[in-house]
Amino acid sequence: MGTFTKSFAGMGGYIAGDSHLIEHLRFYSDAALYGEQMSPIAATQILESLRCIRDTKEGKKKIRILFRNTKLMREGLKALGFILVGDDDSPVIPILISNFGKFGEFSRICREEGIGVVIVGYPATPLLFSRIRLCMSSYHTKEDILKALAVFSRCGDLLGLKYNR
Repeated sequence: MGTFTKSFAGMGGYIAGDSHLIEHLRFYSDAALYGEQMSPIAATQILESLRCIRDTKEGKKKIRILFRNTKLMREGLKALGFILVGDDDSPVIPILISNFGKFGEFSRICREEGIGVVIVGYPATPLLFSRIRLCMSSYHTKEDILKALAVFSRCGDLLGLKYNR
């Protein structure tokens, strides 16, 4: 099972399985009865986005920049002492904030500095596994990333969130 919530503007999802599983889901799943299907326009946009990424020089360049930016941010956060979860290659970077009472202040400080973060807490995560989610982009500059790391460092010091020191 997977979802497109972190890509393609949050449109749709998928389940991979053998024909028996898929047939069962088609007949008995509430989603099959009441869910909305992805529009042909959204499906076409997704396919065209994938084609651009895979088949054009500009798309390949953007992917290289995105991976570079992701690596710079992840390495910077780890060096500061933050605990990161998730896949090292993913441009979605979750920072573990085990005290859910602190991530609101973290978010407020970031917002005041012009940095957007996503806070994710209970019930979307277990109670002690709240996180700040960063979403990297190929449009971030090195200066953007270094500024964000400086703000995150200040937040980590102020709120006692650098658990890996």
